[in-house]
Amino acid sequence: MMEIDRIEGNRIFLRQMRADDTKDILRWRNNPSVVRRFIYRETVTEEDHLKWIREKVDTGLVKQFIITVRETGRGIGSVYLQKIDMDNKTAEFGIFIGEDDENGKGYGTEALQLITNYAFEKLGLVRLTLRVLEDNKSARSVYEKNGWIMVPDDCGSIMSDGREVRILDMEKTNG
Repeated sequence: MMEIDRIEGNRIFLRQMRADDTKDILRWRNNPSVVRRFIYRETVTEEDHLKWIREKVDTGLVKQFIITVRETGRGIGSVYLQKIDMDNKTAEFGIFIGEDDENGKGYGTEALQLITNYAFEKLGLVRLTLRVLEDNKSARSVYEKNGWIMVPDDCGSIMSDGREVRILDMEKTNG
């Protein structure tokens, strides 16, 4: 599998996540505006994150990058491919923008496009999947505009703010 340190975009670049990003990752991932959009909602600890790096990132099961604004050099969140299966050429996509003042600026869309191109062109994957909460309409809209389609599987639901919210599966294939 090809290693890459940095993926260049127009307004952002993605750089490989390192252990010294843990403080920022924890702050972003535990941000209430991020947590409410995630299926896994438990507080992530430093120990959890370092275990994630050791067992997932270092073993190649996950490729995780820091989304960095080119103009300022500020890291604002993370984008990743997890459950990478090179035999079946598949992976699951995930993203979070942890800096609230950077939401709605198109950085997430650019990160999605960059990591998708990386997955298909550099890693040779043929299918990406993601799971999204049904009520996360802005994310669903971005995914659909970028060629992701709904998969009819029933992925279950979670309780969110006292009500049940369905989990939706989406996919994008290369070709």
